Amino acid sequence: MAGGFRLALVAVAMFATGTDAYVLPGLLPELAKTLGVEFRTAAQIVSAYSLIYAISIIPLAVATSRWSFRITLGVGLALFVIGALTSAMATSFSAMLLARCCCGLGVAIVAPTCAATAVALQPPNRHGRAISIIMFSLALAMAVGLPAGAFVAAAFGWRTTLLLLAAIAAAALVGVLATQWPERKQTVSVPSLAADRLLLLGLSTAYLAFVGLYCVYIYFGPVFDRTTSANATTLSFLLWLWGLAGVAGSLTAAWVCDRLGARTLVFITLGCLGINFVALPVAGAAVPSALASIAVWGFCGMMLSIALQRQLIERAPTQAAVLSACFVCALQGGIATAGVVGAAMIGKIGAHQLPLLGSAFLALAVLVQWIAVSAIGAGLARKPA
Repeated sequence: MAGGFRLALVAVAMFATGTDAYVLPGLLPELAKTLGVEFRTAAQIVSAYSLIYAISIIPLAVATSRWSFRITLGVGLALFVIGALTSAMATSFSAMLLARCCCGLGVAIVAPTCAATAVALQPPNRHGRAISIIMFSLALAMAVGLPAGAFVAAAFGWRTTLLLLAAIAAAALVGVLATQWPERKQTVSVPSLAADRLLLLGLSTAYLAFVGLYCVYIYFGPVFDRTTSANATTLSFLLWLWGLAGVAGSLTAAWVCDRLGARTLVFITLGCLGINFVALPVAGAAVPSALASIAVWGFCGMMLSIALQRQLIERAPTQAAVLSACFVCALQGGIATAGVVGAAMIGKIGAHQLPLLGSAFLALAVLVQWIAVSAIGAGLARKPA
């Protein structure tokens, strides 16, 4: 029973931090108005959060590896709560930027520690179940937390959404500090993986794919303004549909990977997403086609994310923790780049054409993936020892 409660605390922590990351892009239009900045300037808040997260997750994982689970989770959640509360009370763009950086640091500590804690709470034969609970928390954040946060923002303002997330994380923090946790086993140092070119190609594929996906997602509101007519409730529904499709994709990905292989699934999903984005400038003008496009995007996007991570871990299973952290860096680095690229291009090509920019990055990801798979087929890539 105690183990189940502690696992639930970890899941709640992941849900709160995951919802925060997913919901913020949908709050940007109103947030920009409140802070008195242009939308593309407000989008840099997402980039700052992602950049801090990406560059700090591995150093922080090393720095906190000798801390107990209680202290590590407590420090991470405390930083997130402080950042979320400060974000909710921010009255200037600079204050919001600093607050989001604080949130990014907190999540960079919480996310890898939650995975390690979940595994430590379960016997070896149930480690897969432990990880699946963490992934389900993130999927739930996408399917439920994201639209719920958007609906709350539409009804009561974006500050209320951030306050609620701070309250959920604070509740998890209290539970973490009041609960006994298993002793943390010290991790041994791992050899550098930088010399494995195939792993670098896999991370490059992930980075390019996430730049392509998020240079559209960050500007979700303007991209679909012809469908929403600037109505916040309609926008919330579209985000809910995207998240629900993502949950369906996450449930399907494992089955498809087992039958087709992760590498093949990466090709299929990149192709589907690229075609979908090419059609989106036209499809986004009508409600039925926009709904179909969003569903395909959410479904294939989640499958792609899982397939990318799985093919990396299959390359060096004994280095799964390190590769997962590297994958997060590729994800957050891609999001940070997407915000900057999108801000630079939206004034030149318009929001409705951003999916074409995204499809170009997805095409580059296909090219890098093809190079990696060709190297494997030719026997040119050795697995790391």
